[in-house]
Amino acid sequence: DIVDPSEDFDVIQYSKLATNVILDVFKRDKIPILVGGSGLYISSIINPLFAGPAKDIEYRERLEEEAKIQGKKYLYDKLSKIDPISATKIKPNDLRRIIRALEVFKSTGKTISYLQKKASIKNAKFNYQILGFKRNRETLYQKIDLRVDKMFKDGFIEEVKMLREMGYKADLNSMQGLGYKQINKLLNGVYTKEKAIDLIKIETRHYAKRQMTWFKNKIKNIQWINLDESSENDFK
Repeated sequence: DIVDPSEDFDVIQYSKLATNVILDVFKRDKIPILVGGSGLYISSIINPLFAGPAKDIEYRERLEEEAKIQGKKYLYDKLSKIDPISATKIKPNDLRRIIRALEVFKSTGKTISYLQKKASIKNAKFNYQILGFKRNRETLYQKIDLRVDKMFKDGFIEEVKMLREMGYKADLNSMQGLGYKQINKLLNGVYTKEKAIDLIKIETRHYAKRQMTWFKNKIKNIQWINLDESSENDFK
């Protein structure tokens, strides 16, 4: 694996590592194929990202303390005054992104929205083609439900138990992923198994819907293929 569950791993790190792998594939006269559903991470490969200044641990800790004492909204309101454009894109309870935006402004004197826009003007690094696969909503939701059931059958609860026994706490970013958060609450007695399964299915459906909206709004040159109207022969 790439990083330990206790370490943060963001889209900037992904972009750097993935780009190195892509270049290595090209050197071997092969064509790299990226497969995945996270639009932001795919976008980071085809469009340059603003990496930003290094972390300011002392300033971050100060902001985190302010959030504990005065609430997340206090920091969000501060961001709204400094960078209203970013504030419209960041949820008021997304403390990590609020702090990062404030940190960038402190370090550079420029808003993160301005720096991101400046970076996006650059050309893409690679020539590429994007294929998007879609299904009708009913079929997609059925497949999501089956996938979640299989995850539990294959030992999802046991996996989270093992991680907890290894010392990985529920408040880690890696434990906030879809499914892990619900199972941690199951293990803490907050949810029954049935409740956790239902919530993971619902949240996965919502996530799939958000991803489809993201792709439609953010990446314009996708060639969409409707799997409900295609056969195996269409891909040969």
